[in-house]
Amino acid sequence: VPSNLQCLCGACHRLKTEHPEQAIREGFAVPRWARPELWPAYRHDVGWVIYDDNGGWQEITESTAEFIMTSGGRPG
Repeated sequence: VPSNLQCLCGACHRLKTEHPEQAIREGFAVPRWARPELWPAYRHDVGWVIYDDNGGWQEITESTAEFIMTSGGRPG
């Protein structure tokens, strides 16, 4: 789905490949169990965002991203 796509520079892609848990914490990957359209991503040009399936995004605060990633994004 479009919300699961994020352009990454070489260094961020390497991080995602070699250290997937760190990449998730830093906003460069989505956990397998999470819904991409609800999971925070980090854009170097904007900050924390939530991608949508129309090719756009909504900016969110760092504290909102942290909340989603530590508790709000987990199922059940």
